[in-house]
Amino acid sequence: MIDTQTPDALTPRPGHVAVRLRLFQSAGAELRGVITPPWPAWMERLYALEEHQDPDMHVGAAAITPSAAVSALSERLRSRLVLLSWALGVLQELGWGIAADGDSLIASCAATADEARASLERAGVAGAMCRVCDIDDEGWPMLWWTAGDADAAG
Repeated sequence: MIDTQTPDALTPRPGHVAVRLRLFQSAGAELRGVITPPWPAWMERLYALEEHQDPDMHVGAAAITPSAAVSALSERLRSRLVLLSWALGVLQELGWGIAADGDSLIASCAATADEARASLERAGVAGAMCRVCDIDDEGWPMLWWTAGDADAAG
């Protein structure tokens, strides 16, 4: 179940760690990402295919038709949501709780940040999560952690 009652999900309970998984950006930001170059290679290939069929498309000049932009946005969202679904399934199997937080989901579990990171890496989900979550300075999923009573005393 998704907890929708978490007021400040990125301040985990003592002895817990949390990670933010981004579902969506604003509609404007999502559209800018498919209209404004540079585009990822897969999107540029998609636009090149559309250009052969649509005389109004000029990929080299960044002239993208609305239909092509929405098609690319649809593919981008589909890919992101498939990845998120898989990652959330792995997190649930690992015993993480999931809370809704605006346009994001917050996953949390009872662990230290080091324990959580090791668990995510062993499960093979840490690298993939980098595409849909906040990233730390080392390029891994950013984990928020609050020391528990036993941790704070030691």
